[in-house]
Amino acid sequence: MGKAKEFLLGMKEGGSDFGFGVSGVVNFILLSFVYVFGVGLTSAAARLKGKHFLSMGIDKGAETYFVNEPIKKKDKEEYFRQF
Repeated sequence: MGKAKEFLLGMKEGGSDFGFGVSGVVNFILLSFVYVFGVGLTSAAARLKGKHFLSMGIDKGAETYFVNEPIKKKDKEEYFRQF
């Protein structure tokens, strides 16, 4: 009875280690897939359209990185459900 119990406990520990290793590989593959297709396709589409999400440059004459946004009056409907 002692050897059978020891064998079963070893099987449980080995199965747990194996599952941990397999989950690491599967997570790496899935996250790589999501990154390549999610971030990669978004980046490619933005480059095709000429969209710049983050402007890192500064004008030589400017003293700040802030961009002046023109202030204008909008219709009340444009403020409704902005998010």
